[in-house]
Amino acid sequence: MKVNFDGSSFGNPGPAGIGGLCHNSFRTSLWAFSGPLGVCDSSEAEVRAAYEGIKHLDRGVLDISYVEGDSLNVIRWLRGSAKPPWRFWSLFDEINDIVGGSSIAFQHVRKSANGEEDCFAREGVVREELEFFDFHPP
Repeated sequence: MKVNFDGSSFGNPGPAGIGGLCHNSFRTSLWAFSGPLGVCDSSEAEVRAAYEGIKHLDRGVLDISYVEGDSLNVIRWLRGSAKPPWRFWSLFDEINDIVGGSSIAFQHVRKSANGEEDCFAREGVVREELEFFDFHPP
């Protein structure tokens, strides 16, 4: 199982949204999220998208192996190989509380491999609130 996340900001700073998708090893979608952030920069949008995806790892699936995103900085911060800017420390403290001791791997993916998540993030900019979508495979 894996969760992919993405943040979108139209301007830096500008109107922003987040999105993400959880799917199994067969690429069957299990759940997704999309929502607005208001006005922020692209780094904050990416961090908040990662946080939202990680926060909902227990949404019906307990064996998440990977968290993937197309922001190399955010992936490095999640791995602990680089220190996040101080303005994100409280979010990373919460993330560490959630994933502490687990074997989740944080992986960078190319933007072209994060297309669906990018759509959810862009759509999130204009949503009224954070929305979740549960998919029930046949």
